[in-house]
Amino acid sequence: MRVNYLGLAHFLTAVLAIVAGAVVVFRRKGTRFHKWCGRLYLLSMLTVNISALSIYRLWGHFGPFHIAAVISLATVIMGAQAAWRKKPARHWKVAHAYWMSWSYVGLLAAAVSESATRYLDYDFGWTVGLATAAVIAIGAMTINRRLPPLLGASQP
Repeated sequence: MRVNYLGLAHFLTAVLAIVAGAVVVFRRKGTRFHKWCGRLYLLSMLTVNISALSIYRLWGHFGPFHIAAVISLATVIMGAQAAWRKKPARHWKVAHAYWMSWSYVGLLAAAVSESATRYLDYDFGWTVGLATAAVIAIGAMTINRRLPPLLGASQP
């Protein structure tokens, strides 16, 4: 049996990002533990997305999942840089919370889509589209309902 190390690294760091992200979501914010788990999440997401940009076996060329990886990289980097630079000065926590929340929603959408296509015997395109749309819709409702109270009703 031949091991695909790139695919294995992609999978394992995706699982690590899901776990680290869940810890960040459900634990108190701003603590040393939050920052440590956030750095682990960032490193995992960078690895997941860089490895995703290196996988071409589905179409043989740059495709929609590569575009999703670029968007994912952008959200996680924007969220991290807001916390690192503390900018915008008065609203960096809001920017950080929203960018990182959307980063996590994207990660969950990818996980649900991947699982659905592997385990359900439906058309690939519809399965990915519906799974992604469902997770993004639930994520949007959750973000819009939960973040403003946590941030003092601030909006980005």
